[in-house]
Amino acid sequence: MAVEMGTPNFIQRLEALEGDQWVREPPAPSEEIDTAEEALGCTFPSDYRELLRRSRSGVVYGPNTSLVYEPVNRLVELNQGWRFTDDLSDPLVFGSDEGGCLYFFDPQDHLGNGPDAVYYVEMNVFDRDSSVLIGESLSDVVSRVLDGANFLDYFYSTEG
Repeated sequence: MAVEMGTPNFIQRLEALEGDQWVREPPAPSEEIDTAEEALGCTFPSDYRELLRRSRSGVVYGPNTSLVYEPVNRLVELNQGWRFTDDLSDPLVFGSDEGGCLYFFDPQDHLGNGPDAVYYVEMNVFDRDSSVLIGESLSDVVSRVLDGANFLDYFYSTEG
């Protein structure tokens, strides 16, 4: 497959794994992405936009976890139910691990790690204190998933 100029490295890596570790849907039209951003009142991180431009939804499979990113046209509905009760009022949930945990961005940077940072949290305890920073960006997280990270280790580790 020919690589387009300017294609982010994580997209190149996913394209090389397509059908095996990356199962994807057709690309999301730019208008669909823009509509979701407007409805959610935020700008998506650039690597997330790029992923959606390649695949409106899909799954990245790693040896120890997966990252299921939801269809862009379902993001508004998905995010209606996920609100923290403290000052992190507007997380942007974009996916899950197929096992009870969610992936989200903090577009307003309430947590101080930048709006592109990705967090992981168990669905049944969706709160600020239980959320774990797992990457500086989506491309970082995708690489970690493919390289064998198990984000559940953050919740069950006995180390301090």
